[in-house]
Amino acid sequence: MKEKEIERKLAILGLGIHILLMIGVTMATFYLTFFDGMGVLQSVSPTIAWGILFVHVVSTTLAFALIQKLDGDLHKAGMLLIRLGAA
Repeated sequence: MKEKEIERKLAILGLGIHILLMIGVTMATFYLTFFDGMGVLQSVSPTIAWGILFVHVVSTTLAFALIQKLDGDLHKAGMLLIRLGAA
């Protein structure tokens, strides 16, 4: 019983780190798209940036909901995140 609770807490911690990384990637994308003074990504459409944000938010929300439903099964959670990343 206690081992399952520890596994669940570790899964939630891992998911929290994953969400923070996704937020960081999204913010970096917005910075490079909208505020890049060097002009590296000026050709990128704002629609693409908003699409990236939408994909990040939806996939993170789905991953969080499904991992909670899996009760912290780390193998299933990892496979889920790999599949979401591949999609």
